[in-house]
Amino acid sequence: MHFQKNIYMYAPIALFVYNRLEQTKQVVTQLLTNTLSYETDLYVFSDGGKDEQSWAEVKAVREYLHDLEKQSNASSTMFKSVTITERPENWYVERNIMDGINEVFKKHDTIIVLEDDIFVSEFFLDYMNTAFDLYREDRKVMHVSGFTNLDLINEHPLLVYDNPYVDLINETYFTPHMSGWGWGTWRDRWQEHFHHFETEAEALAGLTPAMQDKMQYGGNFPCLKLLKNNPIPWDVCWEIAIYKADGLCLTPGYTLVRNIGLKEGTHFSTHEKFQYYNYDRPPLERLVKVSRRDILPKPEIEELFAEAIKDWGIVYTPLGKFARMALKGGTGALASVKQMGGHMSNFGAVLSKVGAKLGQWTSVYGGKFGRGFVKFCGKAAVVLKKLAKILWKLLKRLFVEIRKNTPYVVGFFQGLFRWLSAQIKNLINKLLTKM
Repeated sequence: MHFQKNIYMYAPIALFVYNRLEQTKQVVTQLLTNTLSYETDLYVFSDGGKDEQSWAEVKAVREYLHDLEKQSNASSTMFKSVTITERPENWYVERNIMDGINEVFKKHDTIIVLEDDIFVSEFFLDYMNTAFDLYREDRKVMHVSGFTNLDLINEHPLLVYDNPYVDLINETYFTPHMSGWGWGTWRDRWQEHFHHFETEAEALAGLTPAMQDKMQYGGNFPCLKLLKNNPIPWDVCWEIAIYKADGLCLTPGYTLVRNIGLKEGTHFSTHEKFQYYNYDRPPLERLVKVSRRDILPKPEIEELFAEAIKDWGIVYTPLGKFARMALKGGTGALASVKQMGGHMSNFGAVLSKVGAKLGQWTSVYGGKFGRGFVKFCGKAAVVLKKLAKILWKLLKRLFVEIRKNTPYVVGFFQGLFRWLSAQIKNLINKLLTKM
């Protein structure tokens, strides 16, 4: 189903940026490939810098945004309008996003929220506006996601199509879990239910243990741990609001967005030789099929998500698994060495007590000899204590260096294995040649 023009105003975009110029350019450029971009208002909220370097980066982003505003005003093929709000200081992501959403809702009934690392499909705006139109009156639908961890369209088509051989008009599903990577909502849902919690106790009020367990998918998605952050992340507050209201989120069966900041962003980092994210896929390169369906989650899809979100969606390569084992082993060995150092220190203390007892005996029976022996034992105990501490520090430093250089150690053994394999292969070839 395609969104019908002129029935409702198209949802505006609220884009939140900070200091990443190149990623901001990629996000905006891709947005402009959407067919509905020229009928969409763009609101950009630029957060302020934290220090001299970040302010220089922020100013570079703002120069680009003002150029974009001029170009868009002079063209009918870019955005309908561009409005830039510049924060005078660093508001941090929570305050910037919450204030920006509320500002947009002063003029609009719906909103599409993007951050400066969310690269969208060229059909993203069409999907979002279609969803807003279809479920405008269904207040149980509180959130529209552009991202999904799953690939239901290719891997589990029976879960999104009622009949994959006949009915191909719907490629979406409902879930209580919201995604904050390219999403949208309606003003009435947000204003009625969203609340930014100040404390963990306030956030958990009204959430039974069963609800908490369900929300965290049996511990596979430990999002409630983030309630200890200060400030509490806005998306966790929105997730809780949806659960408390028994709301649902419309989600595509294949992602329409990609986070291009995973490898160098604030919250994520990765090295492809060691790990990758099971959800890091390019956006769907066609129009996702959207039509009304029963507003109910499917248990089978919830089970798939619970499995996919383990370790926050990180999949470790064989090399990554080896490195993790090595690190865990190093941590255990470090604890053992620390314990050994403690035992040596205790031994020194015991020796000191023995020396004191001997001193008492020799003070009566040995005179000066006894007192001299006591001093010797006491000094020996002090020396042993110092030696134990020095040994512990040296061993601790050794294991820290081993942990830091694990990738190089692994790389050495990989190279050695490849060399041995090549030698064996050459030897076999020589033997076969002689036969």
